[in-house]
This record gives sequence, C-alpha cells and structure tokens, in this order.
Amino acid sequence: MDDFLLIYKEESVKLLKYLRIICKDQYLVDDIFQETMMKAYEELMINNKKLNTRWFCIVAKNMYLNHCKKNNRISYDEIQIIEKSDTSNSPEEVVQYKEHKEFIRSILNCINPKYKQLILLRDYVGYSYQEIAQRCGMNIAGVKIGIFRARKSFKKEYDRRKRNEM
Repeated sequence: MDDFLLIYKEESVKLLKYLRIICKDQYLVDDIFQETMMKAYEELMINNKKLNTRWFCIVAKNMYLNHCKKNNRISYDEIQIIEKSDTSNSPEEVVQYKEHKEFIRSILNCINPKYKQLILLRDYVGYSYQEIAQRCGMNIAGVKIGIFRARKSFKKEYDRRKRNEM
C-alpha cells in the first residue's frame, strides 16, 4: 500500500496535467484519472509491476481513445485553442477570431484522435519531440512521422473546407 501511495503522489499531478491537455472536460478527466489509478493499483499490488510516467500516460490515453470510440465522436469544444489576449481589437476582429477558432476546432474534430493528440502536444503545449515520445510511448522518429502526417491531414481538411466556402 505504501508503494501505491508513493507512486500516487509522484504521478498524480503529471497525469492530471496530461489528461487536461487531451481532454478539457473536467468530469471526463476525473473519470479517466480514477480508472487509471485503479488500474495502477491493480498492476502494482496484484501483478507487482513497476510503473512509470510513460505507463500512466499510455493507459490514460488509451482510456480516452476508448471513450471517444464508444461515443463515436470527440468533442473538441473542450479544447481551448490559444485565446487572444489583446482586448484592444474591434468587435469585428473578435468575431472573426472566434469564427476562425471554431473553424479550426471543427477541422480538429475530423482528424484521427492520435493525430489530434500529437498536434496539441507539439503545437499547443509546446512539448519537444523527446517529451512527446516519452509521454506517448513512441520513439522520436515515430513522433516526427506522426506529427508530419497529422499536419498533412489537418492541411488537407483545411484546404478542402476553404475550397467549399468559395
């Protein structure tokens, strides 16, 4: 039990931060956090398995992806694209910005959830390739390839929608 409490103290903050990155719905974050901790307890106490940050992130990510698949959708309303901090903009600029932000969110809603995660970790949070590799259980080359494909998929959908607007 002491081992679990030690791991809980070490990993809970990191895990919650990671979950808030991939899912902004606090209730879902709490549910996935609890399920991940239950699985960690089971792995530690029953199977005597060594657990690390990578293990927690992989389990949490898989639980989130399973949730998305079960619901046959991913709600990107919970994703906060960087908010504009300059309040001196005109009302028209603010409306245009909000429309563009919704446009970006709708595109993110269409791409593969794994691609979404890579884009958010690299471009939104600013993690290095090494940090993403550690958190996602991938090698650096796989991360670079995944990010390249994610951006390509995003750009393809972006271009398609822009053509349809005209």
